[in-house]
Amino acid sequence: MVPIHSKKVLLLAIVVLIGLPGCFLKKATVKESSTTLSTNVRELEKIVLANAFEFEYLSMRGNGHFEGGGISQNLSLNMRMKRHELVWISAQAMLGIEVARALITKDSVYIIQNFPSRSYMEYSLDSLSQILSVPLTVTQLQDLFVGNPLLPYEPAQASMQNDTLVVEKMTRDFILHELFVNNHPKIARNQLNSKTGEGSAQVDYLSFGMEHNKELPLKVNIFVQRPDLTARLDLQYTNISLDPISSFPFSKPKQ
Repeated sequence: MVPIHSKKVLLLAIVVLIGLPGCFLKKATVKESSTTLSTNVRELEKIVLANAFEFEYLSMRGNGHFEGGGISQNLSLNMRMKRHELVWISAQAMLGIEVARALITKDSVYIIQNFPSRSYMEYSLDSLSQILSVPLTVTQLQDLFVGNPLLPYEPAQASMQNDTLVVEKMTRDFILHELFVNNHPKIARNQLNSKTGEGSAQVDYLSFGMEHNKELPLKVNIFVQRPDLTARLDLQYTNISLDPISSFPFSKPKQ
């Protein structure tokens, strides 16, 4: 059996990537923008949503590195998504050995772990949100991976801090800060903090590329901190496709 702490670390890596440091924001690698972002929240919302990366199906392959709970692991990733419905992730280590496979639906998370020992985990999405101390829906998870806004812009507040536009959004339990730099209409950082100090997550989008006339982050760094857990996941996407996906293969182990 894997120690419970190790299971939490693996679960975090799978869900937030495969499955969220520093004091200064690194500027994303982007073309100069002719857009002028406004602190007027309604005007800002129109610009940001017009530049959101929308899709019906999305598949991405890439590389990642996970650090947390005494684990340091390079990973190859295969991700498939159906908008608002499914996220499927397969993580492979050296020699193409599948470490884990995950399927996230509208209400549940299913994970098969193959290494260091074989196990099966199943969670409701609500209970997983409590474990990770961050709110989570399948659409929000998809938006996190592609750099779209995680929460609505009403209500929200926006202000300029030097060359960075900071948008503050609140839920009952969390405060979310979106950071935009140099008038680029794509989020450069999401910073999510629990109001009770139970957990925080930071997602940095460090490089962008054009896919089907929309900008998509190609490098995503995710850092998650709880009182009992610190984990970091660095991702780089390759081989991106919007073609229809016919299969999200996942079989529950026989009891």
